Amino acid sequence: MTDLADIADIVRRALAEDIGSGDVTTEACVPADRMAAGYFIARESLVLAGTDVLAAIYTERGGVDELTVRHSDGDRLREGDRIALVRGRARTLLECERVALNFLQRLSGVATLASQFAEDHARAARTGKESCCRRRSY
Repeated sequence: MTDLADIADIVRRALAEDIGSGDVTTEACVPADRMAAGYFIARESLVLAGTDVLAAIYTERGGVDELTVRHSDGDRLREGDRIALVRGRARTLLECERVALNFLQRLSGVATLASQFAEDHARAARTGKESCCRRRSY
């Protein structure tokens, strides 16, 4: 089981790899004192996973006044559902956006696919049909 120290270390490394010494474009185009807000929105139906990583990302980077996660890991979301709100320094939001999306997309993708496999297996068990015989595109 991964603990919070492991998550913090993974997040620290991901931010270092993505941002390095800074986001040159953001620093050139966005005033240091500019505040902003944004939402993470589901682009398709999914099983949510990775919300704890959002808090770790914004805690590590600083400059965020509010992070409100609206759903829990394991929740089934539909296209257009708002996952979380983040409010704070615009530079921080832009610098962390790609890393946050990478984690949410990857972890939610795995959770969604695992859920689909489990549903297929349960359906096969109820009907007595082999789940491996059913062809499905994932």
